[in-house]
Amino acid sequence: MPLRLCLLAVFFVAALRAAEPDVSPSDLPRVPATEPSRALSTFKIRPGLRLELAAAEPLVVDPIAICFDEDSRLFVVEMRDYSERRDERLGRIRLLEDTDGDGKFDKSTIFAEDLPWPTALIWSNGGLLVGSTPDILYFKDTDGDGKADVRKVVFTGFGSQAARLNVQQLFNSLTWTLDHRIHGATGGNGGVIRCLEHPEYPPLDLRNSDFSFNPRTLEMRRENGGGQYGLSFDNAGRKFVCSNSAHIRDVMYDYNWVLPEMQYALPSPSLDIPVDGPAAEVYRISPDEPWRVIRTRWRVAGLVSGPIEGGGRASGYFTGASGITIYRGTALGPEFLGDAFIADIGSNLVHRKKLHSNGVPFKAERAADEEKSEFLASTDNWFRPVTFANSPDGALYVIDMYREVVEHPWSLPANIKKYLDLNSGNDRGRIYRVVGPDFKQPALPKFSRASTSELVALLDHPNGWHRDTASRLLYEKQDRGAIEPIRKLLRSAKSPNGQIHALGALSGLNALQDDDLAVAAASTDADVREVALRFALGHKPINAKLEGALRAAVKDPIPRVRYQLAWTLASVPIEGKAGLLRELAANANDPWERHGIMAAISMEPALAAEFPMAFSSNAKRRPSKGSAPAFVPNATASRAEVVKQLAPALQLTGNAAKGKTIFLERCSSCHRLFGQGTPVGPDLESVRSSGKETIFNNILDPNREISKGFDTYEISTKGGGEPLVGILANDSPNGLTIRQANGIETFIQRNRVEKMHSIGKSLMPEGLEAALTPQDLANLLAFITGQP
Repeated sequence: MPLRLCLLAVFFVAALRAAEPDVSPSDLPRVPATEPSRALSTFKIRPGLRLELAAAEPLVVDPIAICFDEDSRLFVVEMRDYSERRDERLGRIRLLEDTDGDGKFDKSTIFAEDLPWPTALIWSNGGLLVGSTPDILYFKDTDGDGKADVRKVVFTGFGSQAARLNVQQLFNSLTWTLDHRIHGATGGNGGVIRCLEHPEYPPLDLRNSDFSFNPRTLEMRRENGGGQYGLSFDNAGRKFVCSNSAHIRDVMYDYNWVLPEMQYALPSPSLDIPVDGPAAEVYRISPDEPWRVIRTRWRVAGLVSGPIEGGGRASGYFTGASGITIYRGTALGPEFLGDAFIADIGSNLVHRKKLHSNGVPFKAERAADEEKSEFLASTDNWFRPVTFANSPDGALYVIDMYREVVEHPWSLPANIKKYLDLNSGNDRGRIYRVVGPDFKQPALPKFSRASTSELVALLDHPNGWHRDTASRLLYEKQDRGAIEPIRKLLRSAKSPNGQIHALGALSGLNALQDDDLAVAAASTDADVREVALRFALGHKPINAKLEGALRAAVKDPIPRVRYQLAWTLASVPIEGKAGLLRELAANANDPWERHGIMAAISMEPALAAEFPMAFSSNAKRRPSKGSAPAFVPNATASRAEVVKQLAPALQLTGNAAKGKTIFLERCSSCHRLFGQGTPVGPDLESVRSSGKETIFNNILDPNREISKGFDTYEISTKGGGEPLVGILANDSPNGLTIRQANGIETFIQRNRVEKMHSIGKSLMPEGLEAALTPQDLANLLAFITGQP
């Protein structure tokens, strides 16, 4: 009987290869830099907007992250030690000031230095928090000379789970939000974090999660997300992240919404939402770098390792998505409010997505007049947009590291790398801003001297930066005299955003009452209603007004509001909760709405019995007898020998019909293709264009390279029994979900987990080729690649 095995590895080139080819310097001509005075001439921007150069070398070099303080001063992370000079600690923080208010920075000061690979920063409590693996440090200038004279480590341990630090997987994107916490993306290096200011706090394991911390108490907790570089929140506090080839993901629920008592196995919280796919087409106007063309050709030929993307094209798709930012300003015009901006650092461009409701999640689409073009692109290969920022003047700031090469050094073949200068450009850097055609430079805000009443009024300001800054300063001041003015603003704000920030400000002062939540939950604006229900999470007890608002929300016409209501009902005491959840479930058509409802229902044993299918298809799915084992014994032949023995398959003409039979027997338990099979691993539609050589090599050697997120874990449970082995599909406070062949998912309650660890291998076992001839493999490849 043929084995039903799992084709789980993301398809990377991996096999025995001949000696790496050589090249000469003439094959890799250098591309000269464009001087700042000519930089704007290299850009093509969306018609109707204007790009301005706000700062350039020598005022700033290697910028990769920025933040403004309350007086509009700009702090910049300069990662001069990218990508292989970490030990030299060249990283530093630059302070830029616009002394004449013309929108261009003209004064530059080194605020702090001696930092290894710094990646993040945020202004808080009169000083600067800086992320520099393994630490988050606090810097403060106490004598007003623009240079920090206080330096201390606040948190440490980032990257402590990595055997070798990956320069493109460092933690990043420190961001202030409505919940008065500073959020950050952990990246792929993980870490077990300790707070040096509070050694009594237990260490926090950030494997497979992002983080946030309270800037007053320094209490840190896990958060959902899991992006690579970049995270952003919209005006309603909804989170979006990105990774190299997954350019926009909607984070569907918070980590702390999931209660330990919940018996429901939730899906992964990060959802790809672009209608054109995670690694969507992009339209660069810069030429392909010669080294990239050569490397792609070598990869396609199987001469070097590495992913073959885009059907063997060197470019034209997302490979370096970075810095996702939701625009919340005033300078571009209302057409752009709420749009997502994502950089593709390798393609020298800025991509824009419109966000539209799609039931509970959003869907992200190109603007109608940008179907075959980008929001901003440059002909200059050195333009390296890393991230963006909303700003005091309402503009969208574009942070340009400006480097000749930004490719990860591990991904460069040695015979190419030796002719590239990975330090070229570490004395250059630019910061741009995008504004509308009628933009006029406003007076720069200086809010350090603002009164409490002035700050309260700013919560209703049209510019998102103003609202965020006022909210932060009110939180830091903790002035109880602000409470009643904020409460009045909640009921009289000119905009929904004013109401939303009033809710947040009251919460930050521990003054948010049930009556306030009831008022907001009855708003005519759906975002206000959603945020009100989010802030109602965990309120105990609740008064009659809030209870009435929750009951009324069951009939809310907006799926995302009802979805939030389900999570809130799970955490508050309310008479007749079972009936409310039953009514929600009866009218839920959106899959995510059902997930939220079932998570809440799982805490009500009597009610849960009415929905057995919800739990048999999730929390209680177990491998059945006769299903595929998680590993078979390795073939006695080495992978190198197997590749050599079956290499003739690449020269044979395959029969796709016969290959389909092999696919259904051996691959469909873990992969879907042409609508058939089970998507345990990646959908093969997304990788079949990589070519039969790539697929061939990875079928035979699945463990050479394993994509992030597809590691295999072994979970031991209390009470003994066989350990479970599979992909960690979700890691939540209530438990772990392990995915195995045939799409079988097993949910393990958190209190039953004794030990878990990554075994460092793909779930796809070696030996898939057992009993297959070269012709059989040729047939399988013909089917997967879509050959007639």
